[in-house]
Amino acid sequence: MTREEWEEKQNSLKKEVKYMPTGKPGEVKMVEKETEEPKADMNKIKQDWNAYLDYLDEKKVRGIDALDKGDLGNKYFREYLKANPNTSLNENIIPKIREAYQDLRNSQIADIQSGKISFLGKTGKDADVSSFMRHIVENEKTKNPNYVGQHLTQTRFPGGVIKDKNTGKVIEKTEILTPGKGVEMIKKEYL
Repeated sequence: MTREEWEEKQNSLKKEVKYMPTGKPGEVKMVEKETEEPKADMNKIKQDWNAYLDYLDEKKVRGIDALDKGDLGNKYFREYLKANPNTSLNENIIPKIREAYQDLRNSQIADIQSGKISFLGKTGKDADVSSFMRHIVENEKTKNPNYVGQHLTQTRFPGGVIKDKNTGKVIEKTEILTPGKGVEMIKKEYL
């Protein structure tokens, strides 16, 4: 083992600590610091997920049930990761994708029920939203909801363009909209 390898191993074993007051004046106790994972840039992840869906579109397999047979869905995903080493996607990010889809679905349902948007021509509390983005709900019922199959590959994360209402000039273009904020931000700042 080289000196560098030895030092790297020793440094990896070191624990970070912080000092917390015990409640008695002048007395502190040493506690191990919790290591935090760096926060994921969800907009980047969503953009990269949309790029993956574009890849599946090129292969003509996006959202089809054949992805659930054998290991085909994961095969395409691993193939994409290998061909795109700079993507923010990896197999451990799938729970975050699922959570983002749930947030998107819930936000859109709230917008339908509050009258901001309509679904199947209906809006408000009377709108039947049981089939809205149903594939997200169906995915959660599967044996392995982290499997990259037909349900997870049906929907792109939405983007948007904000235009001046008088001139039609594009004010801002975004690849990814944040659920629950797009409509309100547009109304407040640009209309």
